[in-house]
Order: sequence, then structure tokens, then C-alpha cells
Amino acid sequence: MKQGLRYYHFIAGKVAVYGTDEAEIFKVAGDGDALLVTIYANNNGRQGRRLYQRRFIPSDTYAVQLFGLKGTDRFEVDESVKSKIKLELNGEAGADVYELRTHKRVIVTDDDSPIDKAQ
Repeated sequence: MKQGLRYYHFIAGKVAVYGTDEAEIFKVAGDGDALLVTIYANNNGRQGRRLYQRRFIPSDTYAVQLFGLKGTDRFEVDESVKSKIKLELNGEAGADVYELRTHKRVIVTDDDSPIDKAQ
């Protein structure tokens, strides 16, 4: 049991979440001091079915990386995000859109962009 918990804390510290080669909508919202990450299918700019959802708490996780891969992905970071968890967004290939409404620093890198954007 002790080794299992140690392994959990190892893999939960810095978490990478990957989209697909299709277009998705990545939504990040605050939930107290936690982050709630939800990924939806992107149906021509409209939110489709939910593909993924997870709540990250700072006692377990210090960084969350979201990767859009291919497709025209949209990343939305809500103004309610106040968590101390480091947030990194990477759209990879595609004409990705970033809506950062938070005052929290968010690291944004995009393979199709000539410069990295950060807020």
C-alpha cells in the first residue's frame, strides 16, 4: 500500500492531458484552490460531448499540461481559476484559439505560432 501511494504521488505531481487529432474544446475552471479540467468534442465551434473531466488538487498536483495535438482546438481558462497549480497549454498543430480570462499566469506554446504567448 505504501509503495502504491508513493507511485500515485509521483505520477500525480505533473500531469499531461492529451487531446486527439480532432478538434476539441479544453475548459479550465477554478474549484476553490483546485483546477477542474474538462475536454469536449468541438462540433464546428460548438461544445459537443464530454470526452474527459478531472479535478486536480494542489496537495497532489503541482502542474497540469494540456496538449491539443491536431485539429482546431479551443482553450478556455475561466476567471474563477486561482489555483497555485501551474497551467501550461500547447495547441500543437492547427489554428488554435486561446481565451484566457484569468489573472493567473498561464504558459501558452503553439507549434503554429511564431512566438509563445503567455498571460
